[in-house]
Amino acid sequence: MSKKSSSRQISSHVPAGFYFRPRLHFTFPGELEVESCKGILLCTSQMIRLDLGKQAVLVRGDELRLLSAQKRLLRICGQIISIEFLSGEEASVL
Repeated sequence: MSKKSSSRQISSHVPAGFYFRPRLHFTFPGELEVESCKGILLCTSQMIRLDLGKQAVLVRGDELRLLSAQKRLLRICGQIISIEFLSGEEASVL
């Protein structure tokens, strides 16, 4: 099987919209990259809450700060203590 036909076969199994879904990449020590973030809901040095569409994510830690906020990529650094995923009413309560 050629590389080209193998690539087509793999890409035919990828669900529609797969590459536009939010993704989190955690690198140690203390950096988090978030792809396809819809918005920043809260940003303090101890808590950052992000809108991911159907869910929200809450990052807790110390000395948190946004390194960059580009259209498709958001970078957070600091001492990350926890990452919580929230949906429905949980996402709007905090």
